[in-house]
Amino acid sequence: MGHPAKIRTLLDTSLEEHGTLWAGAGDHHSMFSISYEELQRITGARTLRVR
Repeated sequence: MGHPAKIRTLLDTSLEEHGTLWAGAGDHHSMFSISYEELQRITGARTLRVR
């Protein structure tokens, strides 16, 4: 998401415990909320347990 070419993306499965995830792009005016499922869908991230 936001890159001109596909990059390897990992998504920590522990984030699934949260109903809403918040992401930002540089400052507090560029925040957006997203679900774990939607984040995985739009990024095509590989899910794994990080911690």
